[in-house]
Amino acid sequence: MIKYLIFISAKKGISREEFRKYYETRHAPLSQRLFPMCTDYRRNYFDPAKDVVRGQGFDFDVVTEMWFETEGAFQEFQKKVQEPDVIAQVLADEKNFMDPDSVRIVVVDEQRSPHTGYRPT
Repeated sequence: MIKYLIFISAKKGISREEFRKYYETRHAPLSQRLFPMCTDYRRNYFDPAKDVVRGQGFDFDVVTEMWFETEGAFQEFQKKVQEPDVIAQVLADEKNFMDPDSVRIVVVDEQRSPHTGYRPT
């Protein structure tokens, strides 16, 4: 399993609620339409009220996960995201709700531990 982790901050001047609503109702559907090779697409919103490591000064509002079942699907994604029409759509939409300079992306090879009783939903 190959996974993209994308750390994103909201555009200045919009609330957390506006950021989340736009991402969920506009950007996520666009991404899912453009990148059907993505096996799973999750958004993990940072909530400072539930911060268990107080005072860390996180500079992001969401960690997005894009999962790819195979290397082939990941390569297909990488090729697709370089198509001029596709990247133009993504970048134009991102400007509506996120700070493009804040985006940080890492590619990870996820390894899961044996079942320990915890079952994420």
